Amino acid sequence: IDVRTLSRDLGIPVVAASARSKEGIPELLKTVHQMATGSVWPSKKTVLHTPDKTGRAID
Repeated sequence: IDVRTLSRDLGIPVVAASARSKEGIPELLKTVHQMATGSVWPSKKTVLHTPDKTGRAID
C-alpha cells in the first residue's frame, strides 16, 4: 500500500501496521498520540472516492 499517497489523498495520517508481526506498531501509537493531543490535524478537504485512485494507492 502506498501510504504516502493514501495519506495525501485522504488528508489524514495513514500508518502501515501489522498486528501479527508487530511491524509499524510504534509508528501507529505515535500517530494516535499526535492526533489525540492535537499536535497533528487532518487537512480539511473533501474526499471523492474514485476506484482508479484507490486502486493505484493499493498497488
